[in-house]
Amino acid sequence: MADTEDSRERKRAVNRAWHIANRERARATDKTWYAANREHMSAIRKARREANHERLLAREKAWREANPERNAFITQRADAKRRGIEFLFTFEEWLAIWQDSGKWEHRGPRTGQYVMARFGDKGPYAVGNVRICTTGENTVETFTHYIPSEETKRRISAAAKARKRQPHSEETKKQISESNKRTYQQKHAKAAKGQRGLPQPSTRGAQSQDQSSARTKDLGCSTAPRAAKPARAARPRPPAPPSRY
Repeated sequence: MADTEDSRERKRAVNRAWHIANRERARATDKTWYAANREHMSAIRKARREANHERLLAREKAWREANPERNAFITQRADAKRRGIEFLFTFEEWLAIWQDSGKWEHRGPRTGQYVMARFGDKGPYAVGNVRICTTGENTVETFTHYIPSEETKRRISAAAKARKRQPHSEETKKQISESNKRTYQQKHAKAAKGQRGLPQPSTRGAQSQDQSSARTKDLGCSTAPRAAKPARAARPRPPAPPSRY
């Protein structure tokens, strides 16, 4: 049979029909094959994405805009998997909880928006173990009931030990010692001269006055001090008004 577009389309239709009729078997077969060819498939996906980067980004963006509920469901499920928390919802169950709460339009991670939180921040994301609340309420509940695991405690301890200051090298110790000695000698040299670290009186004002006097002499002006102005005579007080009594 010639390999034409019609024959390829018939093969694809047969494959789709077989996968629909044998869904579980097909999934198990695909999962086994992908596990045995993980590196090969990763290389194929990477090459395909690099060759069609802009087109794939545009297609993904268009799909997210056309399916905001499904995109939010996939994002939360991936986040739960990253945090090591079971996510037992189907899409229909997850969407029904949001629709019944009436807070779907206000869903988000910002202050005052609403999120799906677990009771006591424990257990899986499943029907009967979640509620819709604000981000502030979820944060308070998280830190109220949070008990770090032994693995988390070990990681925190290791990070704290890594942040501890390392001992100085011999070269650094020598530089610090020489700097302290210079500072000590400078302070004692000032004390010996009577300065003791206090600021000296400025001579700028006297120099300015001398320069002004010399300029006045060059112009032929008198340098005699001005005569003091006569004191003003005291004004007489008006007579007091006669008393009414």
